[in-house]
Formats: sequence, C-alpha cells, structure tokens
Amino acid sequence: MDQLNNNTLEKDIKRISGEIEKIKNSPEYKESLKEKEISGKELVKQTLEPIIRKDFSSDEKTPQSNANLSDYNSSFLPQYVKNASSDIKNKIEELINFVFEHGVEKAVKEAKKEGPFFLDAFHDALADKLYEELKKRKLL
Repeated sequence: MDQLNNNTLEKDIKRISGEIEKIKNSPEYKESLKEKEISGKELVKQTLEPIIRKDFSSDEKTPQSNANLSDYNSSFLPQYVKNASSDIKNKIEELINFVFEHGVEKAVKEAKKEGPFFLDAFHDALADKLYEELKKRKLL
C-alpha cells in the first residue's frame, strides 16, 4: 500500500473513531444505553450510515483491485449474503479491499452503482471489517 493510500485509510479511521466518540458522548446515546446495550459493531454501522446514504455523483470507473483477496477472511460478510452468488460476494470483498486502498467515500460511490441490496450488504460488511480494525487499534 503506498503512502497516499495509507493516508486515506488513516484519515478515514481517525474520522470514524472521532464520530464514534461523539456518538458515545451524546445525550441520545447515553439515554439509549438505559434501554439496551449498543454493540461496538452497531456504533460503527451508525457512524458509516451518513457516508453510505450520502448522495454521490460519480463518473469514475469501477475499481479494479490487484490485491490478493485471500488476505481477507469473508467471515465479515453478512449472513444474508452467504447464499448469494459468488459474483456478489467477490464484488463486496473487492470493494472492502478498495476501502483500505482508496477510502470509504470512493468505495461507497462504487457500491451505489450496484443497487440497494448490494449497498446494504456492503454497508454491513464494511461495518464489521472496520469494527475489527478499530478494535485492533484500540480505538473502540
């Protein structure tokens, strides 16, 4: 991964962890804790929601990743995608890899091109993957 791509990832990680801290310190979050426990994965998913739902207009081409996907364990794929075609699963895995190379917003632009089901599956998979990354870095 080159320095530019690493900086993009680091900026995304920093931004997401900062947003999680804002959520944790909000009165709404503290009130919701009285009703139910909110998992770290749910916090990451809530943090990604505005980015995922943001309206992007893009003329960029679909990413073609050269990375070795065997480096990623597909266990982060949502359960409802496990029975989907291998094409869909591979596209999600490629786009998750694309996030770690080019950032969340560029990957979301590409996911939106695939339709609502794909976008939701990507959102869920990305939340799980970023949750693990944030945990590993002790940011969550």
